[in-house]
Amino acid sequence: MERLTISPEQQTIIDTFKAEQGSTFDPEPAEGTNLIEGDDLEVDNSWKVRVIAGQWGCVACIIPEWGDIILPIGLVPYITDRAGPNGETMPIYDPPDEETDNPSDEGGEGGAP
Repeated sequence: MERLTISPEQQTIIDTFKAEQGSTFDPEPAEGTNLIEGDDLEVDNSWKVRVIAGQWGCVACIIPEWGDIILPIGLVPYITDRAGPNGETMPIYDPPDEETDNPSDEGGEGGAP
């Protein structure tokens, strides 16, 4: 997925929205995910959005294809691709920690006679 290009006019829309709503933003754009402000997402294999904040448990995004509308919506179940701030493809959830099976050294097995 390629990154969206945000024009100066779109940035003004984002800045105005954030100034008006700033005190209601959550620290994470969507709880339980690793989404961050500035991520670009593809939704339902069709339209792209820029994450601008988290709000009320949803992801607040600007949607250029819809006339630069900003909507706080629950996108997580519908995200089909993600490009991080540096353009890297990323999952929306951190991979689970892999458990390793390290057999304990119980001694007496396989040693020299």
